[in-house]
Amino acid sequence: MNHYGEPRVWLEQFPLGEPASFSHEHLGVLYPGEVIRSERWSPKWGERLTGDVFFRIVLLCQRRGGLRPALQDRRIALCLPAVGYSSHRGRLAADLATIREAQALYLSHHDAEADLIRQTLQRHQAGLEEQLLGEESVRYSEGRVLTSGENQPDTAFLFAGLDPTAWFSRLAGWLLAEAWPSLPIGSAALPRPVTGNDASVLHRAIFRQPEARPDNLEQLGPGLGLSTFAMPTESDLSACRVLELVRDRISGQAAEAQWAGIHNYLAHEVGLTGPLATLYLLVYLYCGRPELAVSLSRDHQLSLADGRPLLGSRITPDLVPALWWHARLADWAEAIGPVTEPSWNDTLQHLSALSPGLTPIGEGDNFKAQERSLLTSLETLTQGLSQARE
Repeated sequence: MNHYGEPRVWLEQFPLGEPASFSHEHLGVLYPGEVIRSERWSPKWGERLTGDVFFRIVLLCQRRGGLRPALQDRRIALCLPAVGYSSHRGRLAADLATIREAQALYLSHHDAEADLIRQTLQRHQAGLEEQLLGEESVRYSEGRVLTSGENQPDTAFLFAGLDPTAWFSRLAGWLLAEAWPSLPIGSAALPRPVTGNDASVLHRAIFRQPEARPDNLEQLGPGLGLSTFAMPTESDLSACRVLELVRDRISGQAAEAQWAGIHNYLAHEVGLTGPLATLYLLVYLYCGRPELAVSLSRDHQLSLADGRPLLGSRITPDLVPALWWHARLADWAEAIGPVTEPSWNDTLQHLSALSPGLTPIGEGDNFKAQERSLLTSLETLTQGLSQARE
């Protein structure tokens, strides 16, 4: 295939062989996904979806006999065109490539004749692109869409018209509706789609951090179960259905549950996006009973709202309101479970207020010197308080 002879929408928005980001709104949530156009199928595209990809649409340019793809996720669709090769489509592509080459010859010319030629070529190009997209619409309308579910979409409906963006929106909507006919949120109460960026803003609003935007909680809080219609700007989790799901999931785990498993459950099974799953887990950590803690990897880079780094390797309920949102928090969180005895590094978040010179220690290091430093600071503080009383 002459790639230079493809319509502009293919070249610019959905280039061959490259996953193109594509988002679609479903039940009040904006889901990120991807569209892939390719000459041949890759088995990795059929693997279960994780991370920030919530649907995948793959278009094969040619239908190949004997293809039996293993689709492990119901949110993956493989689009196959009708059997056969259109010689008319081949001629259109060749003509389009020729026009683009001719246009390149006149890019540096700035006289009236060159302008007229460019305008004529542009009109001809637009006409050829429309014809090519019409050919594509017919090929995929008469082809097949393979998914792992029992139901299969109507290809004639999906690929109607000349706008590939509309094709993918219809198919993404169908995939998401098949996966999640409903969500544990009040979708009808949401005035606009909830995006991944809303999670950080809601976190600041719920815990009244600097730069908080109460209007965001007022808009989205009641629908997400984070506040009520009676008092939309005040955090109220009494009717949050998602927190009930988290409670049930964690209570069914061992003493300590893997954060990645709980997070993936909320994001890819329940149907929440990754940032929303992180937000609900932090809120549950803050108000959950019995008291829980999240263990972190030692290389985490989390900080507090006042700019201080988060010392230690765990998040306890008392730290959640002061924790500054970080997009990689879910990557650094390892497990969630009952609160255990803190390590020396875990205590530094509080003890450093009394003794600023305290520092973290490495695994297996002796912290006797740190203890002496703390005792010295406490003695100095005691003497200062005694003098103040006198």
